[in-house]
Amino acid sequence: MAEVKMVDLKKRKFIRSGMFTAAALPVTALSAGHEKRTLGNLSGESLPPEFTIKNGRVVDNPDVRLGFARCWGCYDNCSVRVRIDKQSGEVQRVSGNPFCPNNRYRPESLSTSVEEALVKLTEQDSLDNRATTCGRGTAAGDAVNSKQRVTQVLKRVGKRGERRWKSIPYEQALREIIQGGDLFGEGKVEGLAAIHQPDKLANPQDPLFGPASKQLLISYNSEVQVRTSLLRRFAGQFRASIGKKSAYCGAQQRIGIKRVFKSAIFGGAAHAHPDIDFEAGNDGCKFGLYIGTSPSNSGNSLNTLGAQLAQARTEYGYDYVCVDPILRNATTHATGGEWLPILPGRDTPFLFGLMRHIFENRRYNKKHLENTTDAAARQDGELHHTNASYLVVQNVGHPLQNQFLREGDGEPMVMVDGQLKPVTVAPHGELFVDQEITYRNEKLHLISSLELMRQEVYKTPMSEYAAVTGIPEQKIRDIANRFTSHGRKAAVMLSTASNSADGTITGWATAMLNLLIGSHNAKGGACYWHGPVSGLKGPYILNSVEGGYGKADQGVSLNREGKYEQSQEYHAKLKQGLTPYPAQDPWPQTAPVQNTAEMLTSHINRRPYSLKAFISWRANVLYGASGLPSEVFDAFKDPHGEHGIPLIIAIADQISTTAEYADYIIPDFVHMEELAIDRHWGSERKGISASGHLLEPKTDKNQAGQHICMEQFLIDVAKTLKLKGFGAKAIRKEDGAYVDLHSEHQWGAYMLANCAANIGDDLPRATARDLELSGAKYGMRNLYPHIDASEAKLVERLLSRGGYFDQSPRYDGEFQSGKPRLCLNVYNEGLTKAINCYSGQPLKGYPTYAPNAFWNGDLWEEHWPKPDYPVLMSSYKSTLRSPWSVSYDRTVEFSPTNFVYMHQQTGRELGLKDGDTVTVRSAINRPATGILKLVDDIVPGAISIATGFGHSAYGANDLWIDGQKQAGDPRRGAGISVNPIIPTDPTRNGPAPLVDVHTYCTCRHGVPVKVEKA
Repeated sequence: MAEVKMVDLKKRKFIRSGMFTAAALPVTALSAGHEKRTLGNLSGESLPPEFTIKNGRVVDNPDVRLGFARCWGCYDNCSVRVRIDKQSGEVQRVSGNPFCPNNRYRPESLSTSVEEALVKLTEQDSLDNRATTCGRGTAAGDAVNSKQRVTQVLKRVGKRGERRWKSIPYEQALREIIQGGDLFGEGKVEGLAAIHQPDKLANPQDPLFGPASKQLLISYNSEVQVRTSLLRRFAGQFRASIGKKSAYCGAQQRIGIKRVFKSAIFGGAAHAHPDIDFEAGNDGCKFGLYIGTSPSNSGNSLNTLGAQLAQARTEYGYDYVCVDPILRNATTHATGGEWLPILPGRDTPFLFGLMRHIFENRRYNKKHLENTTDAAARQDGELHHTNASYLVVQNVGHPLQNQFLREGDGEPMVMVDGQLKPVTVAPHGELFVDQEITYRNEKLHLISSLELMRQEVYKTPMSEYAAVTGIPEQKIRDIANRFTSHGRKAAVMLSTASNSADGTITGWATAMLNLLIGSHNAKGGACYWHGPVSGLKGPYILNSVEGGYGKADQGVSLNREGKYEQSQEYHAKLKQGLTPYPAQDPWPQTAPVQNTAEMLTSHINRRPYSLKAFISWRANVLYGASGLPSEVFDAFKDPHGEHGIPLIIAIADQISTTAEYADYIIPDFVHMEELAIDRHWGSERKGISASGHLLEPKTDKNQAGQHICMEQFLIDVAKTLKLKGFGAKAIRKEDGAYVDLHSEHQWGAYMLANCAANIGDDLPRATARDLELSGAKYGMRNLYPHIDASEAKLVERLLSRGGYFDQSPRYDGEFQSGKPRLCLNVYNEGLTKAINCYSGQPLKGYPTYAPNAFWNGDLWEEHWPKPDYPVLMSSYKSTLRSPWSVSYDRTVEFSPTNFVYMHQQTGRELGLKDGDTVTVRSAINRPATGILKLVDDIVPGAISIATGFGHSAYGANDLWIDGQKQAGDPRRGAGISVNPIIPTDPTRNGPAPLVDVHTYCTCRHGVPVKVEKA
């Protein structure tokens, strides 16, 4: 569906289901393998039914087979039901799995047979019997037979970026990539054998950074458990650098959220952004606050959330506010919802304004916050206790500065009736303490955790919070009142559209607000998914390599994800009598999330070392990362230039922006050809979508008769280089036996066997009919030879329902069941043990507010004055687009382009008209061109652009393979791409992206730009 000009809210209509699902699409869009087009506006030709019902039983269509698969339309990883033509092997239709909670509001019990579940799908009198997938999922079947798909090994011909390759045998590519040589007539290129030097240093001046083999950087997608685990195994034994997309997606917000749950310098990242608990029905959430998103817009399974939202707002009076620069497709008209426009990049001051009102009016959950221990929480019927009353030492230079005051045995101290007491004898502590006290003959200045948070919030007047957000002060106060009027049955949630220079703080502040009202893991409160089931542990020991390298052997990453104070740079400055701060570059000790964009920045600046080779698998950093310096693109364009990366290998099914610079392209599977045991994003219960080899891959085979793919390539490289953990007897089993690792089939069999064993008796029974109708038997054809009969039976049970979906009781009293009992951190003591590598000051143990700033502390406005850049830019996820889904034909049909949205008033001020072709330009002067849409439902003074458009590759342009031109599809290049517009940081030492100054993850919202008629 094309994005259209937004209309007057009074004229909006909404689909009752609250979501854009397969059921809302025309028949022609539901049939992936259709050959005949619709004959007219009112009638068309559809495929014969995939099955019929006779006497209550399923009668198979002899021409098709069915199977469950993990979807790859986005990162939700829903389980889908796929119809496949038996003769051609083509995907004809993709729909929902009735057992998966991401596809069905009330999913079938796992004890229900597959046949019975399919019969229920035909009962049209009840919406509860439908199993749907969204437009992304229905289009994803197009990946298999895409005209631009890579199925053979390609070697570059001519210069990089000319998009010319020739096909070569797999074995030739393997040999050249490993051995190197004068591969292109441009000079000698080191192969992987020469780069693999684990006994030498990447940076001879600083051993902290590990071996020279880290001059190979592998950029990968971390969302595919079976396949990612093999890639990480290879990287660990090669001792390569490894990077992923988390830091230019939403990692900073999840890191901020996790700081409430775990006290540490890096406590990890929350499994997901908080979601809102609807499942209790009328006893569920009463008020929701959506930051930088709208409910069921995209991500977090818009199928289920859409249905939950529809019921909540029509039957339960659900009240919610979407705080976002733009009103998205999820309507608020005729519901309890409200859209609150906010200036881009200003979410944090809004959240701080809410907290200020809550503190001023004592609208926090006092009982919840006062509990000092788990025992106290149990006594009061609480799931969690907090450290809100714990006392923090403020004396500068004191050994306990910024740490909790503790009794001799280490128990934190609190104030009770003016007396210091350890929490072991004080179940409740005073929340607001700021005083000097003599303790053990020392005069100490003590402030309670919650008082520190309150003082931080009070540093900025409410009028300033209002001014910088563009939201009236009274409106902020009204929303704070609504948020705190329902006890625990309210929640704040956010998505990745809040990534500004303080995105970490934005995430942290949302978690803090939920903490203040006691909403975390409460019935009707903020909920979090339980996560996946691992395939690395079980009968097969896959999480380590016997006799191989471990994490401690890898050294600090290329982008310095370690402690600056251990570096040679730090000690050299001290030796010279210099202050060691600031460091030359950021050290993201608090966010070791493998930031590929910063790794490439380190390469072009040659600090701490430069790269010799780059491998990309299912990752497209040149398109996906915001604000990459132009020098990074130069590194890909010219292998022997100043910044050049000498060897680039892409493992890909499509030639992306990154892959079009590859020297070699290794073909790879698409999602319906690969194995899967992947977590759900959007289902709060533990669960996975599982899939066997549903289709025969389209990729060429090697001489051994194996389909070429990422796993086979890395296994073959590893065996040639004699890396531990690959080849004969490479993997030890729990029973002491050893098994081989020669193929993708073997690795996948071991992973699925582990996963199934970890679920064990909770898996459903699987009859022969279940295995037939689910496609499990066919999907396991390559796995049976590599696991024993008992292991295979468990895998059959796992695949028979398309995965495992926990169906244990949702609640335990007034809280969500299965959640750990925690001390929630108002103050994160562990974090304060880290030092800011620029200022040299300890990090704060609570979220702090400051206007958007650069690495060196300068405010954005000091370098980018408003007269020069009068408009703030934001972006958002399109409901029906992912960055890679442009390769799905039907995606470009129903989502053909995006627009530059701007408010009517702003357009008039800038002399622009609706429909103008405009350029959007930031300080990097790398303009992008798009079509302007002037609307009423965007905040004045801003623009907003949907992501996933404006591709310069992915089949949008012409290619030449073996001298034959493959014409590009101009539809794939339609629209405007957001990320090139984002400027770099002018205060960094050398070219570098604009980052979140708290975790050094990528920043992309709230950037000032100018918009001019093209």
